[in-house]
Amino acid sequence: MLFILILIAILTYLVISLWRSTKRLPKGPTPLPLIGNFHTIGYYAWKAGGIVAGFREIKQIYGKVFTLWMGPVPMVFIADYDVAHETHIKRANVFGHRYSKGGMDYLREGKGIIASDGDFWLEHRRFALKTLRDFGLGRNIMEAKIMEEYRFRFDDFKKSHWKNGAIEIHSNTFFDYLVGSIINQLLVSERFKYGDPEFEKLKTSLTQSIENLSIIDAFLPMWLLKSDWMKWRTKTTLAPFDYTFGLVEKTIRNRVSAIENGSHVTSEEGDDYVDAFLIKMEKDKKEGLVSTFDLDNLAVDLYDLWLAGQETTSTTLTWACACLLNHPEVVDEIRIELEKIRGGSRSVSLSDKPNTPYLVATVNEVQRIASILNFNLLRVLQEDTVIDGQPASEGAIFTTQLSLLHTDETLFKDHTKFNPSRFLENNNLEKKIIPFGIGKRSCLGESLARAELYLILGNLVMEYDLEPVGEKPEIKTPTPFALMNRPPLYDIRFVPRSPIPLPLIGNLHQIAYYAKKTGGIVPAFNEFKKQYGNVFTLWMGPVPSVYIADFDIAYETHVKRANVFGHRYTIGGMDYIREGRGIVGSNGDFWLEHRRFALTTLRNFGLGRNIMEEKIMDEYRYRIQDFSKTHAIGKESFEVSAATFFDILVGSVINQMLVSERFEQGDEDFQKLKVSLAKSLEELSPIDMFTPLNILKSPLWRWRTKVTLAPFDFVLELVSKGIKRRMAAIENGTHVVSEEGDDFVDAFLVKINKDQKDKILDSSFTLDTLAIDLYDLWLAGQETTSTTLTWAVVCLLNHPEVVEELRKELDGVTGGTRGVSLTDRSKTPFLNATINEVQRIASILNINPFRHLQEDTVIDGQPIAAGTCVTANLAQFHSDEELFKEHTKFKPERFLENNNLEKKLIPFGIGKRSCPGESLARAELYLILGNLVMEYNLESVGPVPEIKSPTPFALMKRPPIYDSQIGSFENLLPMFLILFFSTIITVLVVQQWMKRRRLPKGPLPIPFFGNLHQLFYLCWKYGGAVAAYRHLEQEYGKVFTVWIGPLPTVYISDYDIAHETHIKRGNVFGARFAVGALNYIREGRGIVASNGEFWQEHRRFALKTLRDFGLGRNLMEEKIMEEYRYRFSQTSNGNNNKSSIETNSSMFFDLLIGSIINQLLISERFEQGDPEFEKLKESLSVGLEKFGVLDIFLPDWMMNAWWMKWRMDDILGPFSWIHRLSARNVKRRMEMIESGEHVIDGNGTDFMDAYINKSEKDKREGVNSTFTLENLAIDMYDLWIAGQETTSTTLSWACACLLNHPEVVQKARDELVHLTGGHRSVSLTDKTQTPYLNAVINEVQRIASILNVNIFRQTSEDTIVDGQPIAAGTALTTHLALIHTDETLFKNHTKFNPEHFLENSCLEKKLIPFGIGKRSCLGESLARAELYLVLGNMILDYDLEPIGEIPQIKTTSPFGIMKRPPVYSLRFVPVHHG
Repeated sequence: MLFILILIAILTYLVISLWRSTKRLPKGPTPLPLIGNFHTIGYYAWKAGGIVAGFREIKQIYGKVFTLWMGPVPMVFIADYDVAHETHIKRANVFGHRYSKGGMDYLREGKGIIASDGDFWLEHRRFALKTLRDFGLGRNIMEAKIMEEYRFRFDDFKKSHWKNGAIEIHSNTFFDYLVGSIINQLLVSERFKYGDPEFEKLKTSLTQSIENLSIIDAFLPMWLLKSDWMKWRTKTTLAPFDYTFGLVEKTIRNRVSAIENGSHVTSEEGDDYVDAFLIKMEKDKKEGLVSTFDLDNLAVDLYDLWLAGQETTSTTLTWACACLLNHPEVVDEIRIELEKIRGGSRSVSLSDKPNTPYLVATVNEVQRIASILNFNLLRVLQEDTVIDGQPASEGAIFTTQLSLLHTDETLFKDHTKFNPSRFLENNNLEKKIIPFGIGKRSCLGESLARAELYLILGNLVMEYDLEPVGEKPEIKTPTPFALMNRPPLYDIRFVPRSPIPLPLIGNLHQIAYYAKKTGGIVPAFNEFKKQYGNVFTLWMGPVPSVYIADFDIAYETHVKRANVFGHRYTIGGMDYIREGRGIVGSNGDFWLEHRRFALTTLRNFGLGRNIMEEKIMDEYRYRIQDFSKTHAIGKESFEVSAATFFDILVGSVINQMLVSERFEQGDEDFQKLKVSLAKSLEELSPIDMFTPLNILKSPLWRWRTKVTLAPFDFVLELVSKGIKRRMAAIENGTHVVSEEGDDFVDAFLVKINKDQKDKILDSSFTLDTLAIDLYDLWLAGQETTSTTLTWAVVCLLNHPEVVEELRKELDGVTGGTRGVSLTDRSKTPFLNATINEVQRIASILNINPFRHLQEDTVIDGQPIAAGTCVTANLAQFHSDEELFKEHTKFKPERFLENNNLEKKLIPFGIGKRSCPGESLARAELYLILGNLVMEYNLESVGPVPEIKSPTPFALMKRPPIYDSQIGSFENLLPMFLILFFSTIITVLVVQQWMKRRRLPKGPLPIPFFGNLHQLFYLCWKYGGAVAAYRHLEQEYGKVFTVWIGPLPTVYISDYDIAHETHIKRGNVFGARFAVGALNYIREGRGIVASNGEFWQEHRRFALKTLRDFGLGRNLMEEKIMEEYRYRFSQTSNGNNNKSSIETNSSMFFDLLIGSIINQLLISERFEQGDPEFEKLKESLSVGLEKFGVLDIFLPDWMMNAWWMKWRMDDILGPFSWIHRLSARNVKRRMEMIESGEHVIDGNGTDFMDAYINKSEKDKREGVNSTFTLENLAIDMYDLWIAGQETTSTTLSWACACLLNHPEVVQKARDELVHLTGGHRSVSLTDKTQTPYLNAVINEVQRIASILNVNIFRQTSEDTIVDGQPIAAGTALTTHLALIHTDETLFKNHTKFNPEHFLENSCLEKKLIPFGIGKRSCLGESLARAELYLVLGNMILDYDLEPIGEIPQIKTTSPFGIMKRPPVYSLRFVPVHHG
């Protein structure tokens, strides 16, 4: 008894104490002694699905400031930004103290930066802020550190996690290492190495802890937390922090030990936070201060800084990627913004922030969605105060619940959706995002975190495509009940960005597009560089090729790693003629041997020595004299095509070296060679370089190769002729080969003879390879130099001031008394600069020859697989705006202003495959240009040519001299068309294959046509659409897929499966698939083709209105019977034979049923002979008979195309007419209302009245209503077609069946006579007593099964039907006709047999003529009433007789979408009952 009294007393005391305390606190749910509101929080969290959602429900009840008791401890929640700002900013001194008991004080014990207070906190926070600023926080040095770690981490993970062309890694792992290393570098100058066991253990245990921590842990007293009783809990919640703290202490011990043994020397300010703290400790000791700066406090401060700087940012970045994976459109928008401001040639920088509003908005939205803490850090009041008008006593714990602010629907509409645009639409929203807290206790690492988020996300999006590994992660936390809002767990792929290739044609379409857009190949590649960086991949057809668009990267790869990048890619056009031979297109030992031989031989003949200068100047003098004779226009002037002049001059220089012959003017072979070669070089494109040799040499490709590659055949032919002439001359003694020979051919023949004498059987020196080597040397030595000289003249004609400057320099060097010599080179800087600038402007190759990687390697941090084609795209280096300002302008002085520029100019290639004739070409350019400028004035004949290539789209950048036709991508039209259509077909095949994996099985589709060819064949073979689908069902099962063109459609042909999908899972299968003909006129409106709220609203209104007018009640029966009697009496009056009624079955039932529905809709009946109605019915019959499956799926643009008019007029014209009739009726009713001829009383007299009432009511109430006159016309159109056509068609089928089965008529009549005595009409109340009539109607509906293919639904989500996957958005239908002709249900299903339904009462459930599920026919009850009353009374009142032959029970439209009844007339003969 005493115990009970004591217990009651304690409880009474606790209750009174609670009651008193609640009076001095904001309102909230009533707490219980000891447990406070834990039960309330638990209930609301469970009910709402999470702790934040639970708090939101409490906020809705108690307002934006409320109190919750955490056990015996009251806690005030602020859930409004303005209140939070007023308390934490304006009254910061009152609201600035940390509550640090319980879990918050575990380990810290009042120390550190997070949990301390007073002077200790101020001192340590200021020190931390100052120290971090000194190490770059908030300055450029911090950006450099973040980006250094960003680059390192990507390079590192490319080595360890590279898979299928991407870094594939767990998202948390990636960002943990990246962000953890940034903060660690600041704190202890160390980064984490991937796989570090300590870091891995730390992250695993920390994750476990954060996921398990709950609100309760924050309030449990320390003695309890550290007791043995709570060990089961703390080992998973707080013990992991012991491990983190232990690592921190270990790091400090290592640093102190390193300082003591001299292996770490602390500079004046220190290298990191630990150094700075130790320096502060020593300083305080020296000054004799009682300091809080000791090793124990260093450990706690480091612990706080690491946790705050690592966990929050890495978690936010993991959330960011989850959001971006779900919203690729946001990624695209960010890229568009960044490409505008950075040009694709540099990293995103913090200085870009003001110019990237969308990226900033995205970061804000990520932080809002993430809102990492479900439950924020706590403060404690130091005095009594008031919060939002409510008292709060001293010592009360409070928090601003940031996650509630960030999901406040009044601020953030549709707050569950990821929508960065919200911050652009409302600039003030950014102020309401406070992920780093608010007031003077906000996160001190805010500026570091903001920098990390901006730089990492910005650069990540620009440099990589993000792909999920497996399913996309949901933007949903897996820990809604924990303290921390953890991101979803997922793996991610970081795919280095490059343009997305298509099968077969790769990126050729994009190259063509950008070339056309920008005006050439090189500017197109510069666009790719802007988007994808200095190293990017383009697929040339099926071949990936890597482009290096930066000199430093090219130098590092081609020079420093020449062995890896020295192999020539020799497939396609490059190997045409050569076939792996020669000096340009060969590889391996062959190439080494022939290149060395060529270099040695050419050197022996003067290459690089004075003798070479003599040969060049001899040819120069000869050519000047020769053209002065043939092209003179005065005593000392001559006029000539620059290209012709330099071709013969340079061609003769190289020819003298090769075969000791010069070309003479008028040489037919040379002229033919130059014309065809010019044409070829203008036409050659990137495609030719990658087209396989077997295609290039096939007859199919002759149209192309005859202008692109055949001219090279002619070059080889000329070379071969020269060799034959030489061999003949040697044989007849007119040419004697000296010991070393007089030219390259002689030297090569000497080498052949030597190898033969030395019995080198496998020598590669043969007459065939001589021809290829000569071919290479002639092309390389002639074409490039003559083209460059032609470019030079163009430049000088446009810049006479450069000519003057050159002449002034050369006069100073030569005194004007001698020619320019190679020895003058060092004294002619302006001439050297001019030649450099000419070569830069010329950059003869738009795309350079490719190398072939021999091993896996890395370029600029990106892995490249062995066998990949690589090129250093010289034309891009030479037009790099960062190196060559105003790069389109001819400015030789740029090379004088910056001596380093010359090193970046590489017109002869780079690395060990550079041009072997470089020294000859340099000598020719210097001597010819120098002496030409010295000796002649240059004048153009006609307008001065532009410094612009006429072949910006070809492989070679031709100078503006030739009269030949300009080559462009337009000349490649046939090739592109072939590749384009092949690609489309391939893409469609791949897409179909991928889609088929998420669809039920079915016949194999082909692109464009799907299974239409099979459907047409099966329809023809089996005699109709239903029989065709029956065959597919037998082959593929009860659920199968048929592709109607490019659209997959799923068919269910089993009742039980249909019931499970459409009834039990109606929400998934309830949307209408409304494209093509179904959407014709409707455009997403009406009752049949609409979806969502529109459909629900209009369907409900129609059902309610029709019920109000009697649907499903006695009133409806009266209206049907009234129309039945009227129609029979009218038809009887129109017949000559008064004893019977003769009529066309369709017309009779059309008028009868049409009038019933018309009475309901507009209070009018159709009269016999009405021309409008007869025209309507005739055209509708034609349309419905011709209407096919394909018409359902035709897109709107095709239905409206002029070339489809012939078909659409037939099948859809009648529907347009019905719609116009409906619209006219609406217009007429409105005119009558306005004129006073029609007055709507109450609810009105018909559907139209009720609709107009609803429309007017919505207007008065200011509702944004869908009930408009336009929509009324569509709704009436739907109701009329659905209410008229199906029932009248079924009645026509019924009479056809009854005419074939008079025994059924007799049996039904006997039943009805027995029931009615023959003295009254059949009534709906008789239904339960007429099983045979019911069975007859069921069997009629089964036989009729009006639709051969049913109206389609659309799946709203990925789902499974009968164990088979179906993707969201798939068109699906239950094929009623297949169910109704299922032989397992309906034996002898082709026969009309009402006994089916009497023998098996369950069969009626399997009959679904009105559809199934929530989209079933809304007029079902009207139709059932019409069928029962019309058929019942007709059988009772009349005998049926055919006029002419008895109609077959067979449709006239087995291939149409609607199963039309046979066309026939019949006679109704009155029956007189005794």
